[in-house]
Amino acid sequence: MRDGLACGPPEEIERLVAWLFTICVARDDEDEDREKLLKAHVFVLKTEPGWAVKAAVTAWSQGEKFRPVPSDLLRRAQAVAKAARDELWEILRLLNAKVYQDPSPDERGRVKTLFAALTAGMEAAQAPGEAAAPARAPMGWPEREAAMLERAREPVRLSPECLAATLPKVREAQREAMEGRS
Repeated sequence: MRDGLACGPPEEIERLVAWLFTICVARDDEDEDREKLLKAHVFVLKTEPGWAVKAAVTAWSQGEKFRPVPSDLLRRAQAVAKAARDELWEILRLLNAKVYQDPSPDERGRVKTLFAALTAGMEAAQAPGEAAAPARAPMGWPEREAAMLERAREPVRLSPECLAATLPKVREAQREAMEGRS
């Protein structure tokens, strides 16, 4: 997919823009040097994938009468390519997520031992006859908000099964969002 987001070949971009120039009327204030205009379009559009430039040219040809300025086509090509870039970013984010691993029996035993030692230490530190203090006072809003923000910063950990089930749903939601924008 990364190859599909590579910059389009300048020859292809020049061919597409030249075709667009043949079907669109020149603006009144437009310089008639066609070669200079073509080079300006190619210079601006060479940063976008060829298929995105083609989609922008096609959309312009179907809805506009006058020749576009380079920035108009660039904005349209970027909008088309953005959907693919966003999908690639989401796929890479999911593929690079840490896979959740259940703790091994040894790890469970180690944590259980440490927890028992911690509990025993806390009980021993308590003075005889004192009521046990609550481990923590109930959290107010600022503490809860801070705790939620801290949890949000933790890396996403998905099991392979969850990852396999989630990826098609993500793609479907993105398709629906793109269809809603059209």
